[in-house]
Amino acid sequence: MNEWDDWLSNWIKQIPLKEASRPLVISSDFSGMALKAAKMKQKVDPITLIRVIENELPGITLLIPAYKNHYQAGEYFDPLNTLPDTGVLARKALKSKEFLRTADPLHSFLIKGPLVESCLRACDDSTFGANSVFGWLYKYHAFQLLIDVDLQHSFTFAHYVEEQLRVNYRKYQNLIIPIKQSDGTIFLKKVRFYAKKPGYNICLNGLQPKLVHGNALRHGVQDGIAWMLIDLHKAYEIIVNDIQHEQAQNLITFDIRQYIRDVLKMLLIKA
Repeated sequence: MNEWDDWLSNWIKQIPLKEASRPLVISSDFSGMALKAAKMKQKVDPITLIRVIENELPGITLLIPAYKNHYQAGEYFDPLNTLPDTGVLARKALKSKEFLRTADPLHSFLIKGPLVESCLRACDDSTFGANSVFGWLYKYHAFQLLIDVDLQHSFTFAHYVEEQLRVNYRKYQNLIIPIKQSDGTIFLKKVRFYAKKPGYNICLNGLQPKLVHGNALRHGVQDGIAWMLIDLHKAYEIIVNDIQHEQAQNLITFDIRQYIRDVLKMLLIKA
């Protein structure tokens, strides 16, 4: 074990990860860790993070968000080769060929571990639907580990909760996305996306103190690198409460100027 591996192992040990039976979603832009490795004059491989967690918790099931946010005309989703928009860890995990990828063309996950087959069976026409991977994460009481990223940019699970409650500031959009199958053929998949209505802006960071108070989130900073560990099952009920009793004030805001911009954008697309 080199200096970097030893440091990373000690860093992970400080996080209260104790339950290998529960899946773990890892979200990180890896910038803080890359800077730490550079100061050590070590060459960093993001997959080392996966190795360390597996060593600490043998038998754990790991997931890495591998989302693809936008498709250009003529572009298709190829589970084996379409690069994720979710950072270097996801891209390295895809190229490692150690992970399988779930099928949703918008919100796929790279996954490895004992619960892979169960997760791959999760399937829903809606990307945030009850039978999606997000529903699977809720069912299996998963954790999410955020490293050097905040809720605003990483806590997609909140949108799953919004869809279960059919919030009035979102509505369904039907998208047609080409998908490449294992035999090389392309088929057109209809995907339902519970998108926010014009004028609304996602604003999730206000959830953090509520999640802490509800014992759903633990957080800290080690060697200048921030982390959060979220119990998704506990977080679900806290988000439900915010939607039902606090007008979702810690999830969404409305801005009339944003509404005008959104409407003008839609009109230009239709023109």
